[in-house]
Amino acid sequence: METRSASAKGGTVPASQEPRSATKDDTMFKHPGEPAANRETPVQETPTSETGSISYSEPAIPVPTVEPTTAESGMPTREMLNQSAQNLVDDINSKRKRDAALLTDFKKALEVQVGNSCGLLESSMYKTYETTGELMQEKLQELFAVLDRVAKLETELKQFRQALGMLYTDVQVPQKQ
Repeated sequence: METRSASAKGGTVPASQEPRSATKDDTMFKHPGEPAANRETPVQETPTSETGSISYSEPAIPVPTVEPTTAESGMPTREMLNQSAQNLVDDINSKRKRDAALLTDFKKALEVQVGNSCGLLESSMYKTYETTGELMQEKLQELFAVLDRVAKLETELKQFRQALGMLYTDVQVPQKQ
Protein backbone atom coordinates (compact mmCIF):
# COMPACT_ATOMS: atom_id res chain seq x y z
CA MET A 1 0.00 0.00 0.00
CA GLU A 2 1.32 3.47 -0.88
CA THR A 3 1.83 5.87 1.99
CA ARG A 4 2.62 9.55 2.14
CA SER A 5 4.12 11.63 4.91
CA ALA A 6 1.60 13.84 6.71
CA SER A 7 4.22 16.05 8.33
CA ALA A 8 7.95 16.56 8.37
CA LYS A 9 8.21 14.97 11.82
CA GLY A 10 6.77 11.67 10.81
CA GLY A 11 3.54 9.75 10.84
CA THR A 12 2.10 8.28 7.71
CA VAL A 13 -1.39 8.18 6.32
CA PRO A 14 -2.43 5.73 3.62
CA ALA A 15 -2.73 7.50 0.27
CA SER A 16 -6.27 6.30 -0.26
CA GLN A 17 -7.39 7.91 3.05
CA GLU A 18 -5.47 11.17 2.54
CA PRO A 19 -7.82 14.09 1.74
CA ARG A 20 -7.51 15.23 -1.88
CA SER A 21 -6.68 18.88 -2.31
CA ALA A 22 -6.37 20.75 -5.58
CA THR A 23 -2.78 21.63 -6.36
CA LYS A 24 -1.29 24.25 -8.63
CA ASP A 25 -0.94 21.59 -11.33
CA ASP A 26 -4.62 20.69 -11.03
CA THR A 27 -5.74 24.21 -11.90
CA MET A 28 -3.01 25.05 -14.41
CA PHE A 29 -3.15 21.95 -16.58
CA LYS A 30 -6.79 21.08 -16.20
CA HIS A 31 -8.64 20.23 -19.39
CA PRO A 32 -11.68 22.49 -19.94
CA GLY A 33 -14.13 19.62 -19.68
CA GLU A 34 -12.47 17.88 -16.72
CA PRO A 35 -14.58 17.79 -13.55
CA ALA A 36 -13.61 20.05 -10.69
CA ALA A 37 -11.63 18.86 -7.68
CA ASN A 38 -13.45 17.23 -4.77
CA ARG A 39 -13.47 20.46 -2.73
CA GLU A 40 -14.90 23.85 -3.64
CA THR A 41 -11.65 25.66 -2.74
CA PRO A 42 -8.21 24.07 -2.70
CA VAL A 43 -6.21 23.73 0.48
CA GLN A 44 -2.94 25.62 0.71
CA GLU A 45 0.11 24.20 2.44
CA THR A 46 2.06 26.60 4.64
CA PRO A 47 5.14 25.43 6.52
CA THR A 48 5.48 26.45 10.14
CA SER A 49 8.97 27.38 11.26
CA GLU A 50 8.94 26.17 14.88
CA THR A 51 7.84 22.56 14.30
CA GLY A 52 8.85 22.02 10.69
CA SER A 53 5.42 20.54 10.00
CA ILE A 54 2.97 21.64 7.35
CA SER A 55 -0.35 23.20 8.25
CA TYR A 56 -3.30 23.36 5.90
CA SER A 57 -5.40 26.48 5.46
CA GLU A 58 -8.03 27.82 3.12
CA PRO A 59 -6.82 30.37 0.51
CA ALA A 60 -7.90 33.99 0.84
CA ILE A 61 -9.53 34.01 -2.62
CA PRO A 62 -11.68 31.04 -3.58
CA VAL A 63 -10.68 29.29 -6.80
CA PRO A 64 -13.57 29.02 -9.28
CA THR A 65 -14.52 25.51 -10.18
CA VAL A 66 -15.63 24.29 -13.58
CA GLU A 67 -18.81 22.28 -13.69
CA PRO A 68 -18.79 19.12 -15.80
CA THR A 69 -20.15 19.79 -19.26
CA THR A 70 -22.06 16.63 -19.68
CA ALA A 71 -23.10 14.92 -16.50
CA GLU A 72 -23.20 11.41 -17.93
CA SER A 73 -19.76 11.29 -19.62
CA GLY A 74 -17.66 14.10 -18.12
CA MET A 75 -16.40 14.85 -21.64
CA PRO A 76 -16.19 18.39 -23.03
CA THR A 77 -18.66 19.45 -25.64
CA ARG A 78 -17.78 20.17 -29.24
CA GLU A 79 -18.44 23.87 -28.67
CA MET A 80 -16.01 23.93 -25.76
CA LEU A 81 -13.35 22.21 -27.84
CA ASN A 82 -13.93 24.64 -30.70
CA GLN A 83 -13.70 27.58 -28.32
CA SER A 84 -10.49 26.22 -26.76
CA ALA A 85 -8.95 25.70 -30.17
CA GLN A 86 -10.01 29.19 -31.27
CA ASN A 87 -8.52 30.67 -28.09
CA LEU A 88 -5.24 28.88 -28.79
CA VAL A 89 -5.19 30.12 -32.40
CA ASP A 90 -5.96 33.69 -31.28
CA ASP A 91 -3.22 33.50 -28.66
CA ILE A 92 -0.69 32.21 -31.20
CA ASN A 93 -1.68 34.92 -33.70
CA SER A 94 -1.32 37.68 -31.10
CA LYS A 95 2.10 36.34 -30.11
CA ARG A 96 3.15 36.24 -33.76
CA LYS A 97 2.02 39.84 -34.20
CA ARG A 98 4.00 40.82 -31.11
CA ASP A 99 7.06 38.96 -32.45
CA ALA A 100 6.72 40.70 -35.83
CA ALA A 101 6.47 44.08 -34.09
CA LEU A 102 9.55 43.29 -32.01
CA LEU A 103 11.45 42.26 -35.13
CA THR A 104 10.42 45.46 -36.91
CA ASP A 105 11.55 47.54 -33.94
CA PHE A 106 14.82 45.60 -33.84
CA LYS A 107 15.38 46.24 -37.56
CA LYS A 108 14.77 49.96 -37.11
CA ALA A 109 17.12 50.13 -34.13
CA LEU A 110 19.72 48.16 -36.05
CA GLU A 111 19.41 50.49 -39.05
CA VAL A 112 19.93 53.48 -36.77
CA GLN A 113 22.98 51.81 -35.20
CA VAL A 114 24.44 50.92 -38.60
CA GLY A 115 23.80 54.47 -39.85
CA ASN A 116 25.55 55.94 -36.82
CA SER A 117 28.47 53.53 -37.16
CA CYS A 118 28.83 54.27 -40.88
CA GLY A 119 28.75 58.01 -40.18
CA LEU A 120 31.50 57.67 -37.59
CA LEU A 121 33.56 55.51 -39.92
CA GLU A 122 33.12 57.96 -42.78
CA SER A 123 34.15 60.99 -40.69
CA SER A 124 37.14 59.08 -39.33
CA MET A 125 38.11 58.05 -42.85
CA TYR A 126 37.98 61.65 -44.14
CA LYS A 127 40.03 62.90 -41.19
CA THR A 128 42.62 60.25 -41.99
CA TYR A 129 42.56 61.30 -45.65
CA GLU A 130 43.19 64.91 -44.67
CA THR A 131 46.16 64.13 -42.42
CA THR A 132 47.73 61.61 -44.79
CA GLY A 133 46.83 63.77 -47.81
CA GLU A 134 49.06 66.60 -46.59
CA LEU A 135 51.94 64.19 -46.03
CA MET A 136 51.43 62.59 -49.42
CA GLN A 137 51.31 66.01 -51.09
CA GLU A 138 54.70 66.90 -49.63
CA LYS A 139 56.19 63.57 -50.69
CA LEU A 140 54.72 63.86 -54.19
CA GLN A 141 56.17 67.35 -54.59
CA GLU A 142 59.58 66.00 -53.58
CA LEU A 143 59.20 63.11 -56.04
CA PHE A 144 58.28 65.41 -58.92
CA ALA A 145 61.21 67.69 -58.08
CA VAL A 146 63.56 64.70 -58.18
CA LEU A 147 62.05 63.53 -61.47
CA ASP A 148 62.56 67.03 -62.94
CA ARG A 149 66.23 66.92 -61.88
CA VAL A 150 66.59 63.45 -63.39
CA ALA A 151 65.09 64.73 -66.67
CA LYS A 152 67.53 67.67 -66.68
CA LEU A 153 70.46 65.38 -65.96
CA GLU A 154 69.40 63.01 -68.74
CA THR A 155 69.30 65.98 -71.15
CA GLU A 156 72.73 67.14 -70.01
CA LEU A 157 74.10 63.59 -70.31
CA LYS A 158 72.71 63.31 -73.82
CA GLN A 159 74.32 66.60 -74.78
CA PHE A 160 77.61 65.50 -73.20
CA ARG A 161 77.55 62.22 -75.16
CA GLN A 162 76.92 64.08 -78.38
CA ALA A 163 79.77 66.49 -77.63
CA LEU A 164 82.07 63.60 -76.69
CA GLY A 165 81.09 61.76 -79.88
CA MET A 166 81.97 64.85 -81.98
CA LEU A 167 85.25 65.23 -80.15
CA TYR A 168 86.10 61.61 -80.77
CA THR A 169 85.34 61.89 -84.46
CA ASP A 170 87.42 65.08 -84.65
CA VAL A 171 90.35 63.37 -82.95
CA GLN A 172 90.09 60.29 -85.20
CA VAL A 173 89.98 62.16 -88.48
CA PRO A 174 93.41 63.94 -88.20
CA GLN A 175 95.22 60.74 -87.31
CA LYS A 176 94.07 58.98 -90.51
CA GLN A 177 95.51 61.63 -92.68
